[in-house]
Amino acid sequence: MINNLKKNEELLLLLFTSSLLLLINIGNIKEFFCDDEYLYIKIAGEMFQKKVLFIPVWFEEAAYFKPPFTYWLMMMFFPFGGVNITTGRFSIAFISVFTIYFIYLLGKRLYGREEGYLAGLLTCTSFGYLIYGRVGMMDMPLTFFMTLSIYSFYRAFQEKSSFYGALFFALTGASCLVKGPISIIILLSIAIIFLSFFGGWRIFFNIRSIAGILVGIFLVLLWPLSIYCSGDWTNWYNFFILRENMGKFSDSTHYTILSLLPYYLQFFFPWSLIFLGIFPLIFLKKYFRRSEYAIPLLWFFCSTLIFLLPETKLKHYTIPALPALSLMVSAIWHKVKNHPLLKISLYITSIVFLLLFFILSGLIRLTFTFPPFIFLSMALFITLIIIVFLIKGKLIHTIYGFSIWVILLILAGPYFTFESFPEEAISLIGNSSLGVVKKQIYLHSYFLNRPVRQISSREETVEILEKNGKIIISKGDLDTFQKDSLLPSFRIIYSWEQWKGGFSPEEIFYSLSYSDISGLKEPVYIIQKEGSN
Repeated sequence: MINNLKKNEELLLLLFTSSLLLLINIGNIKEFFCDDEYLYIKIAGEMFQKKVLFIPVWFEEAAYFKPPFTYWLMMMFFPFGGVNITTGRFSIAFISVFTIYFIYLLGKRLYGREEGYLAGLLTCTSFGYLIYGRVGMMDMPLTFFMTLSIYSFYRAFQEKSSFYGALFFALTGASCLVKGPISIIILLSIAIIFLSFFGGWRIFFNIRSIAGILVGIFLVLLWPLSIYCSGDWTNWYNFFILRENMGKFSDSTHYTILSLLPYYLQFFFPWSLIFLGIFPLIFLKKYFRRSEYAIPLLWFFCSTLIFLLPETKLKHYTIPALPALSLMVSAIWHKVKNHPLLKISLYITSIVFLLLFFILSGLIRLTFTFPPFIFLSMALFITLIIIVFLIKGKLIHTIYGFSIWVILLILAGPYFTFESFPEEAISLIGNSSLGVVKKQIYLHSYFLNRPVRQISSREETVEILEKNGKIIISKGDLDTFQKDSLLPSFRIIYSWEQWKGGFSPEEIFYSLSYSDISGLKEPVYIIQKEGSN
């Protein structure tokens, strides 16, 4: 047993690190939250309580935003942790760690054990993975299926295994149960292009593979057939097919290619510059001609190009391709780490951490209690160690230093953030009708346990106030409404502070220079018509 532990100590350390990064403070809703997670966790909770599997329900009404796999995943954990945000998040963290395991296996099979270990570490410490692996969203389950499908595909190709070929088709079909058909298009595109260049078609077209294809087709049809049998086909078709899928090709919001591509660099931070240093070398040294290097390249390109096709281009569309970036870096890191291009990328990354050192120095001046002071002081010290490791080219050491750095910031985070929806505000609203101005309403609906209305205009605000309802509105939006045209006489019955939706560089510089964060905050008000109860 001891020999087995020693043999797998790198894998165990990888899984422990990823678990720690994703689970620590996971119940804290003051930061790292996405409004949609309150929708998905609420739907999963209602399905669990009503004991239904195929019809997502949000406040007693069918809600066909997404297929049911993520809801099923959350429902598996509700008996142990209860129906709440923390349990919903835990289920996502669980599958995120499981994904790291298969990234390790894929990297090991493609390039070797050390490279698989490095790929897993790079993925679990990337900014996007640290965010979306800690919230109740669907991007990590999708990443899991894509990783597992690609692992099965390459293993089938490498071992000439019809079993893994069949498994690839079955998993590709199952991936449709997370977000819909988009994952099938990506995975089949990867397979077709790869086999066109490297051969191996016969592995995927035999009796066993046909069985896998049939299983995949069954899994694709499982949800729509269940809806059809329930008698709600028209509602499902209009909502899920026309609105949630086809509607993304006619979105009136103006998106460009820059609405998506830069997020690869943000979500792969702090390894983005290292990736930019390695990416050209894959082509300059002609590694792309080999099958093992083609896998992450096709994963990245197919995922990116297919997500660029719809009019809607959201930042989290980049998340499922993050493992591909990690695999590209790990594939040739040991071969080219002394290349001038890599040296430059490491030095620039160290400069980025030097800037973070000065930012942390400013944050320490904003601390008023002992715990955040300790956490940030330790993070400040770790930042210097990370810079030294980067300059010396010690990537594994850098990653573990960064892991400690992230944990310290997660522990310090709650001391700098605010309640998203305070208990006092919830009590004051009670059963009154509520409008939320220019913000998504899933968080407010979750805590009020009823659907609330999202509004965006002065006219809608007036309508609710005149009916003795209440409005949640930021100071900036309230000033805009009053500037354009007067609202009815109203009074503020409650207020709290939240971070602004975005900060200018000038605001950040001022706050850090003068230890004054007031410019980064914005009051949020609950208002009602004067004279209303």
